Amino acid sequence: MHPLVGSWSIDCLYGPGAQEDTFLVFKEDGTGWIELAHYVTCEVDTFRWEATRDGCIRVLGERCFSDGEESASELSFDELAYRIAEETTPDGETRPVVTFAQPVWVGNRRWGLLTRDVVELAAPGPERLGG
Repeated sequence: MHPLVGSWSIDCLYGPGAQEDTFLVFKEDGTGWIELAHYVTCEVDTFRWEATRDGCIRVLGERCFSDGEESASELSFDELAYRIAEETTPDGETRPVVTFAQPVWVGNRRWGLLTRDVVELAAPGPERLGG
């Protein structure tokens, strides 16, 4: 399994927690998404990804769902470098934290791992978007 496969969270890196979170999901089949959730899912960018070399991935956005609208995603990285290291987060857990070489989403470069079990997860679509 690729080390990025899993569901990653920005919120778990801060304490005591916020009313919103941004999730970054990488699936083994090369699909993934970024989901901004504030009580409900507010925005989703779906993408395809692949490892290009050790410590780098390519990301190509597919669809963006936001404010009831669907459009092409603008996510695009040819060589996105990353590193994963164990860190103790404010919730007292020691977990893998991924740090990307450049911002991936609204200035964010770091996410903490929530779970590697993402086989059953499906990207949220317009039917899951709330207000």
